[in-house]
Amino acid sequence: MTTRVTLFVDPVSPWSYIAFVALRRYRQAWNLNLRVKPIFLGGVMNAAGNKPPISIPNKGKWMWEDLERISQQHGLTIKPVEKFPPSTLNIVRLLRVVRDKYPDRLEDALDKAFSALWQDQLIGPEQISALSPTPFSKSELDELVKLSASEENKAGVKADAEEVVQQGAFGFPFYVVERSDGEVGRFFGSDRLENMGWWLGQAKGAKQKYEWNGPMGPEAKSKL
Repeated sequence: MTTRVTLFVDPVSPWSYIAFVALRRYRQAWNLNLRVKPIFLGGVMNAAGNKPPISIPNKGKWMWEDLERISQQHGLTIKPVEKFPPSTLNIVRLLRVVRDKYPDRLEDALDKAFSALWQDQLIGPEQISALSPTPFSKSELDELVKLSASEENKAGVKADAEEVVQQGAFGFPFYVVERSDGEVGRFFGSDRLENMGWWLGQAKGAKQKYEWNGPMGPEAKSKL
């Protein structure tokens, strides 16, 4: 039985970016049926009664230092955003439409959204524009922007946030994982993949190996 993993993310979260990249590196080796769901983190934080780490001055200062180390360890470039956190409500609305209309391009679109913000410092309309010419043509992107502004989609974004809070989320990245014996586990944070792999290997009758080879993934180890 394939392991099912649903990863909940918002481009505003650099830890979501790290988790998104790292989990995709393990998709093949761990035989994962990976589903990524962009959700508006602001709605989740409000519904769960949580506060962003930047709201605590010392934690905010530590956050950027910590992110620099972790991003380097994962082979990523993450640059501090001057006015953090920026609003990602509109791009999450757009990504929700992508999820329904172009599911095969969702991961590419999300990757572009992450890199636009955390590597190129693009916010708001500029971040959305970074999704063209790839993975969307200008006309496709214009249509997505229009659809994302519908009242139905706006209500869907709100409902999505409330639903994931009901599943236990209080921040991102958040994972809901169903392993081969049907047991469901929930994980939070970009540093939980090693523990996730261990837990997956505890499934009754598990034959699949879930070896952790570090944040760069199994392919990096095979090249040594």
